Amino acid sequence: MKNKGKISNRLLKLSEDNQKWFKNYLNWLPQNGVTTKNSIEEYRSTAINIMELLPESDVNNLTLEQIIFFLSDNEKPNTYNKKVNFTKKFFIFLKESEQLELQFPIEGIDKLLKKYNAKEIKSQTDTAKPLQFKEISKIREALKVYPAGLFFFEMTLRYGVTFKQWPDLNEDNYDIETKTFKSLNIVVEQDIHELIIANPKILKRKSFQGILTYYSKKLEINFSYYDIIATRKEYFLKCFFCNKIFENTSKNWVLVQFPNDDKKWIVCRNCGTRGLVNG
Repeated sequence: MKNKGKISNRLLKLSEDNQKWFKNYLNWLPQNGVTTKNSIEEYRSTAINIMELLPESDVNNLTLEQIIFFLSDNEKPNTYNKKVNFTKKFFIFLKESEQLELQFPIEGIDKLLKKYNAKEIKSQTDTAKPLQFKEISKIREALKVYPAGLFFFEMTLRYGVTFKQWPDLNEDNYDIETKTFKSLNIVVEQDIHELIIANPKILKRKSFQGILTYYSKKLEINFSYYDIIATRKEYFLKCFFCNKIFENTSKNWVLVQFPNDDKKWIVCRNCGTRGLVNG
């Protein structure tokens, strides 16, 4: 993921109280067992990312559901648990040092920790399962009422945009005229373009952690980022003309036949159209 910018610039976009609490937190950490430069950096990074969930509101207004949204299940379990602990430390500071009233008990964060033994701590990519066609249809239908969820689901599945590339899905990087995310060189289809136009806040998102996990839980449909990646690898096809990858549905593929060739070839619709035009 790209650097989000200097801390000082990011702080200016927060409320005055958030700025004050953030600075106090940095002074509080060494007094409470966090002394190494790397550790302080990790705690600092987590704190400002949390504050940016509600940039115009005080951080103690965050709900536990929003914290669950922030915490990503798309990471290795030990990394996920570290982030949970960083988050807990920050809210302990807010409650005990700043005497703030929180929207949830600190114990609520403890419940987000995951228990793993040494054999179980491995990448979720090892256990990812491709979604079945019926599951894809069910998820797409259910996400129609959640534009952000549908957008990130489709950009990951349809276009192969990785989690690290999600920050590039922003309004400055999107050319409305050409329907192109410039740095990714991705031209989106009309339905995705219309989704963006109808829901411009999609491209204003600053936090990307746990998006798909959040909607999976909300819809009560079990799928993860890695399941979507596995689905793309399993069921998407590469066009042998342009080497681009497309979902294996009829709208993306055509049969073409060339002169002096009795075979019909399956190619993507774009290449097929060009092939037929050029003879």
